[in-house]
Amino acid sequence: MNRARIATAAVAIVAFAPAAAAASLQDAVNAAQAAYDAGRFAEAASGFSDVIARIDTRSAGNRRAAAILRGKLGAAQARSGRLADAATELQAALKGLPAPEDAAERAVIALDLGQVQESLIDFDASRATYERALADLGANGPPADVLQARLGIARVTVFKAPDVARRMLDIAIPDAERLYAGQSQVRDSIGAVYSLRGRIELNHGNPLGARDWFDRAARKAGGTQSTRVTLADTRIRSDLSLAHFLAGNEDEARRLLAFSGAGNFPDGAFAVGADTPLPPCGPASGLAPADMAIIEFSISDRGTVLAATPIYSTRPGIVEDEFLRYVRSWSWSPEALARINPFWRAAVRLEMRCSGTGAQIDSLWDSFGPLQRSWYLNSGVAPVLVGGSDAAALPQLRAELTRREAASGAGSIQLLPVLDALIANSVVSPVERAGLTRRRSEILLTSTAPGDLRGAAMLATLPAHVPMDVAAAREAQRRFAMEVLPRMISTLERRGDAPRALAWAMLDRARRLELLGDPGDEPGYRAVLAFPEDKLPAADPIRQTAQLRIASILASRGDVAAASSMVQATGLSPDQCALVDLQPARIGGGKVSSRDFPAEAMRWRFDGWAKIGYDVAVDGRPINVRTVLAYPPFVFGPGSERVVSKFRFEPVYRPGATVGCVDRQQSIRFLIPGRDPTARTSSN
Repeated sequence: MNRARIATAAVAIVAFAPAAAAASLQDAVNAAQAAYDAGRFAEAASGFSDVIARIDTRSAGNRRAAAILRGKLGAAQARSGRLADAATELQAALKGLPAPEDAAERAVIALDLGQVQESLIDFDASRATYERALADLGANGPPADVLQARLGIARVTVFKAPDVARRMLDIAIPDAERLYAGQSQVRDSIGAVYSLRGRIELNHGNPLGARDWFDRAARKAGGTQSTRVTLADTRIRSDLSLAHFLAGNEDEARRLLAFSGAGNFPDGAFAVGADTPLPPCGPASGLAPADMAIIEFSISDRGTVLAATPIYSTRPGIVEDEFLRYVRSWSWSPEALARINPFWRAAVRLEMRCSGTGAQIDSLWDSFGPLQRSWYLNSGVAPVLVGGSDAAALPQLRAELTRREAASGAGSIQLLPVLDALIANSVVSPVERAGLTRRRSEILLTSTAPGDLRGAAMLATLPAHVPMDVAAAREAQRRFAMEVLPRMISTLERRGDAPRALAWAMLDRARRLELLGDPGDEPGYRAVLAFPEDKLPAADPIRQTAQLRIASILASRGDVAAASSMVQATGLSPDQCALVDLQPARIGGGKVSSRDFPAEAMRWRFDGWAKIGYDVAVDGRPINVRTVLAYPPFVFGPGSERVVSKFRFEPVYRPGATVGCVDRQQSIRFLIPGRDPTARTSSN
């Protein structure tokens, strides 16, 4: 963002304000400018906003000054991450500068607006804005600004209008050579221009032509064998690696990828994100399972995505925008990033695909949400409103929790919506989440909340009923099933005011007993079905879960007719099985060892991971196994797919169907601690 234009605004204010007011405004402008120059962009935005509010815009001169200051306000907002606000201010600034003599000012503001629109993935608007800037700059505009406008147009037309991008770059390349002639410190900038030219060919079926452009880019930036490492180097080598891969030269592709630093961080392994949702396949997104994109992005210290740009798309101009929108919402845990030098997360590249149906897995606690929200409303509990990704929301939520504690007390029901949001936030660590859940339950249990909500709070603190291989863990699960849950059930039965919570407790006990191999699990599920429908409706997920478990038990005994009738009573289809807290438990094939580490990754010492999407057949086999997310691209996907294909799940019964549950995901990490390669799994 340009920082030099504020001087014009300051002069205008002095000229069109009374002396005392002008001096005060000038001081405020100087303070805002100083904050901007020091990188304190939120402070600068606040300062510029205050100045604008104080300007008397009845005179044309002051209206012009206010417009220029709006341009600076928009630039500061953009740098502090407030992109939507920045777009609004920059557009207002352009409208306030209609005169021909304001062309130079308009061009600078338009360049800033084009970058903001590019970041907001509004590439058509960004192209129009960059073209407006180019027109205002004219033939004799500052060469650096003209070059910036041409490169902006090229970036946003690589996928949708490659001929326009080629035309812009064919002019921009010699301009860049002239502008940077003899300036060795900016050779990376020239290399980046050549690399952008190569991406046009890469995305439009000419990987060999792209490779030639990337080779030239690498020579401009210092060569692919150099030990010198800059962001431009890593990007160019990654581009060159991708071109070799698409041209069929996989060995050279992985060698170049290793030289880019991908998967080989000196500080620590780059972890799977805490919250990395993928777009669903289907008409809503326009994505098909075969669609793939390589997306590059940077991650802040807070775990938010700062910027994202498409590198490659299998259907250029059609699918990359949808992938970008999802990447911008991703979150990483700051603790997971702490070991990694910020340099290595300034240009991360991932291989992405859509994720099947995109169904979200809900817990049975979530089914108490309507009751919870109704009670909050009737009790005057203030909602909590935060925006952005989970990583961006986390500090806002913690600040709001502190504020409500100070205002209402540590045990107030006013804390509950904030605790709900913190518990649901993917960036919160499991240990912290468990503590927050206990705290929420303590507040609910001492409140006047409906009985079902207080009963559900008791159950929400229990660990998930997942079968464990470790004997001590299995014994702990058995204790919950044989001691803890019976006491809860007895308490809820005596109270008599929490039928849904009681049904959930009975279901939970039956499920734990079934997974632990204890006989008598079917009567536990039958007891749930015995609840009258005015207490537990036919479409209640607690009842549906019990029905599906009974169906699977009946089918395993050969009573297909009874099993079919039970499944039909649920009204659920396979793509909904994960929505009733009933995911088939894995019963085999979960071991991963160094033998699963891809040989080429071991050779080049890549760390990395892949997220695999799959469905579960009725016999428990994974089917439709496919890589949906991988870092680095094209390294760990195939090996991870082989690992997941060996998994085995408990059979589920679905009459007339071959698929028991769809759209499951599994993350597998590959790490090289020292010289001992290992692979690990973690479910998502």
